[in-house]
Amino acid sequence: MPGGRAAARSRLVLVEGDGRITAWSEDRRLYVRLYPPSLDGRRVAIGVMNDRDMEEIWVADLQRHELSRTLTSTTARFNFPCLSPDGSLIVYRLESADARNGVYLQRTDGTGVAVRLLSSPPDGSIRYYPIGWSADGATVYLDKWIGSRAGLACLRVAAPRDTAVRDLFRREDSQAMNGRPSPDGRWLGFQWDQTGRENGYVAALLPDGSLGEPRRLTQTDGGSPEWSGDGHTVYWGGAQGYVTAPFDPSSGQVTGLPRVVLDSQSKLDAEVLPDGRLFAVQGSEEETGSVRELNVVLGWTHELARKMGGAGK
Repeated sequence: MPGGRAAARSRLVLVEGDGRITAWSEDRRLYVRLYPPSLDGRRVAIGVMNDRDMEEIWVADLQRHELSRTLTSTTARFNFPCLSPDGSLIVYRLESADARNGVYLQRTDGTGVAVRLLSSPPDGSIRYYPIGWSADGATVYLDKWIGSRAGLACLRVAAPRDTAVRDLFRREDSQAMNGRPSPDGRWLGFQWDQTGRENGYVAALLPDGSLGEPRRLTQTDGGSPEWSGDGHTVYWGGAQGYVTAPFDPSSGQVTGLPRVVLDSQSKLDAEVLPDGRLFAVQGSEEETGSVRELNVVLGWTHELARKMGGAGK
């Protein structure tokens, strides 16, 4: 559930189920946003603004308690990192003023050579944003923008790799984005504004790789569903705040009343870990021993893509 740009003197914290906050690192930087953790819950990718005002990618290893810079450049921006299920590989978007634009794959520890999976046209008419990785490590899910419209797509990254994305879901009169697969690989959660307001949906991932009919999860508003480690709980951001509800993987339905975990006044930017805790960015002005507020930002990829790419993005 990545939020907006955090304060310059931010730190990384863990938020327990009862709202208690503990510092994960006192290494204070300009943390721009958090990205989804690896499926094993060990690593979290983080966007950090450097002194050249360019986003670079850092990775927090929660098991080893290490924070390391993974991707940086003096001439390019790195964003939308997506970690493989075990965190050993990372897919990301490179944005530059030259012909390097595109989506790349490399080892998270920085060893080896980065492989370009997709190229982006210089005019920005088609753009790709990695969002989720399948549990078997074979497929990456992306937002595919054509002009000002976003749709869902996927790309096989395991051998034999695809050379072009496969379109999964696109509508000319609405935006669909932020596709995240469930841990069991049966469902794809995403955000769709079919009704004129952003809502969370799920669609079955069929054996041939296509999507089934979308099923609406949120009744008022909400972002793309995030998943608990066992896939039996979904989380989303909405007007009320950060909400959770039980989910039945066999039916693809929410089976209980949504419950507000943290209210809409929060000022933490957070991602849910598989164990239900939150990994968050906390600015120095919000440092307390418990959660009072949590930022909930809907359509964050839409907004970030628009700001980074200019008009029509």
